[in-house]
Amino acid sequence: MAEVLGELIIYGFILVFAAGFYTLLYGVGKVFNKKYLVNISYIFAGAQFMSGIAMIIPDFFTIFWKVTILICIVAYLFVPQAMWYIVTKIHNYHED
Repeated sequence: MAEVLGELIIYGFILVFAAGFYTLLYGVGKVFNKKYLVNISYIFAGAQFMSGIAMIIPDFFTIFWKVTILICIVAYLFVPQAMWYIVTKIHNYHED
């Protein structure tokens, strides 16, 4: 049990860390028009997704939590792009 809990803590840390860097690099890449930063951000998106998958593979969580984690990691793949779209639309609206 302690071994599984330790793995979940590590995967959770990787998930949060990778998601943060995904968002940071995506946003900075977009702001400064640096395509390579956006591309690197996708590596962190993959790490975020894979760590979430690694969390739901063991039988530690019930099906409810596995589905919840799966929905969250899939949804978060689109959050930086959606937020970029929303923010740019808001600012373009105010510029007119």
